[in-house]
Amino acid sequence: MNVSEASLSAISTIIGGGIVGLPFAFYNLGFIVGLFVEILFSYLTRLSCEVYLAAKDLIPGKLDSLYEIGYMVTGRSSIFLISLIISVNSFGLMMIYFNIFAKIS
Repeated sequence: MNVSEASLSAISTIIGGGIVGLPFAFYNLGFIVGLFVEILFSYLTRLSCEVYLAAKDLIPGKLDSLYEIGYMVTGRSSIFLISLIISVNSFGLMMIYFNIFAKIS
C-alpha cells in the first residue's frame, strides 16, 4: 500500500468500527466516561498522525508505505512489528463486530 491507500484504509477501519463500537462503548461505560475516553483517543490519534507525517517528511527519499518508513527508521524487524500491529488491530475490530452482532441477534 502507498501512503494514501494506507490512510484511507485506516480511516475506513476507524469509521466502520466507530459506527458499530461507539454506541456499545457508551452503553457499557456510561456517558461521562465514554465521552472522556473518546476525547482521549481522538487526541492520541491526532498525535500519532502528526508523528507519522513528520517522520515521512524527515526521512530522505520518496517513501510509499508504512513498511518503508519503518525499515528506514529501525530496520528489518519493523516490517514484522508493523504487520503484527495491523493484524492485532484487525482481529480486535473483528471481535468487536462479532460481539455486537451476537448481542443484537
